[in-house]
Amino acid sequence: MKRIRQNLGSDSGFSLLEVLVAVSVLAISMLALNSVAIATVKNNGVAREYMEATVLAQSTIESLRYTGFELGLNQLISADMTPTGHPLSNPLTTSDNSTDTAALFASPDHAYTYSNGAEQLPLLDSPSLTTSSSLRRAWIVRDNIPANGMKAITVIIGWKMGSQDHYVTVSTAIQGE
Repeated sequence: MKRIRQNLGSDSGFSLLEVLVAVSVLAISMLALNSVAIATVKNNGVAREYMEATVLAQSTIESLRYTGFELGLNQLISADMTPTGHPLSNPLTTSDNSTDTAALFASPDHAYTYSNGAEQLPLLDSPSLTTSSSLRRAWIVRDNIPANGMKAITVIIGWKMGSQDHYVTVSTAIQGE
């Protein structure tokens, strides 16, 4: 019995101050891990949007490459060979010399919105294309670039996340037939 009383009265164990310090350190480390987890989830969402936009841009390039266009007798591109409305027409030559992605996106030759895995109505009836929460696809066609009988195609996918605009750009050149 005497031995039990000695153990109960001993000073071994943790003081209240030590427990409070340990709990505080644990709480701070958990907050740090929580902020890392939130940043990871956010970055995964942005990466998913970029991946989807890149796949859509590449798909558009392949579709335009498959569409093709005819060359005139002189092996040059003429307006009558790719009439307005043709996916490879070049109706807005004013943007042909621009290299700024946002400027090209704002005044494309062709533009569509893309939502729920399907292309929606053309957006060329508006004076300039702007980003929205859904993907918007635009492309610019430049005739006889990089050489005669070729078309340079630049596909731009744009969208808005929060208050920030995001763009994915893919370019290629297509030879006429």
